[in-house]
Amino acid sequence: MAPQKPETFMLSTEAQQALPHDAQVALQQVDNLKYFLISAPVDWQPDQYIRRFLLPTGEYVSCVLWNNLFHISGTDIVRCLSFRFQAFGRPVKNSKKFEEGIFSDLRNLKSGTDASLEEPKSAFLDFLYKNNCIRTQKKQKVFYWYSVPHDRLFLDALERDLKREKMGQEATTVAVSEPALSFQYDSSQSLYEQLTKTQQANSSSFSAQQPAFPPGQSSSPVMRNMDAMPRPI
Repeated sequence: MAPQKPETFMLSTEAQQALPHDAQVALQQVDNLKYFLISAPVDWQPDQYIRRFLLPTGEYVSCVLWNNLFHISGTDIVRCLSFRFQAFGRPVKNSKKFEEGIFSDLRNLKSGTDASLEEPKSAFLDFLYKNNCIRTQKKQKVFYWYSVPHDRLFLDALERDLKREKMGQEATTVAVSEPALSFQYDSSQSLYEQLTKTQQANSSSFSAQQPAFPPGQSSSPVMRNMDAMPRPI
């Protein structure tokens, strides 16, 4: 059973299968990005410091090795999310306000545990700037690669806009195509909570369908949710 995706978990199986070809291609491109976000730090050459992924938008997202740790910039996180909203059928129309919301969420990721706080024009920021990973060399956090809950950030940004629309306010993104047009918002609980429950239900169903294995044998494949983590405090 395929894991539920943040972009389509609110749709029925029939609705997911009936998505237009363009929407299916776009969601496959999101899967390609997610694979990069999982696998980028693997199998580097001894003298390698950066690995890039070309988004369909024409922008690059970079995994950067610095001080023996893998990093991603806030700018690249926003690029990932902007692309995901576009692929979802809800492109960004107010970039400034959209970015402000993402960077506000990123404040939950703390220096030292989730990110490196870099002083203005540090050697690291200079490297990132020269490689188009950041737009400015002002003091900022650069995030540890696996500390960033990408799905959670997507859902929280989507929920903010859906709430704005429900209250008659201007959203930072606008639904123009599927699956966004068919996405039904239930405001009784957060989107992330709804996704987590759906994933847990599917995981339980998956486990119940698996044959029993003798001790010492593994029931592969093991299902793992990349962003199944509590909100950082």
